[in-house]
Amino acid sequence: MPIDRLPAALAPIHGAAWRDPGPDALRDILGRQWNLPDLELFDFPRMQAVAGALDAGYVDLPQFCMTRGPASDSDPRLSLASALIIAGSKVPGDDVFVAADFRRGDEVSVRVFDWDSEMPNRWRHVSSFTEFATEIARRASARDS
Repeated sequence: MPIDRLPAALAPIHGAAWRDPGPDALRDILGRQWNLPDLELFDFPRMQAVAGALDAGYVDLPQFCMTRGPASDSDPRLSLASALIIAGSKVPGDDVFVAADFRRGDEVSVRVFDWDSEMPNRWRHVSSFTEFATEIARRASARDS
């Protein structure tokens, strides 16, 4: 998705505070209840590259619970047309991703892919994007101090 077509709520991904806080911090931010491998926060070019890779190889596999086109609010699958993959597993093959789901416009939800959940409910809401981005910025600021 072109950068100029993203909802305004996703503006923090372009700021200086959008920096990978490290795997342990991401586990804290996303919630320790998820069985998460080491994850890394992506910059915008990486977000686009990962979305392209998912579209080319994963979206058609039912275990990844994704759709290419728009999805209704009641559909638990992730719609690649209305999501941005903002983080993912560091180790190839772990196949865990974090998405900013903007199917509801500026009401952006951060969702984590959870292998332990049943299909098609593997994309679990963890927070609003605003809360997530605020915590990423807070940790970036603390590191700079």
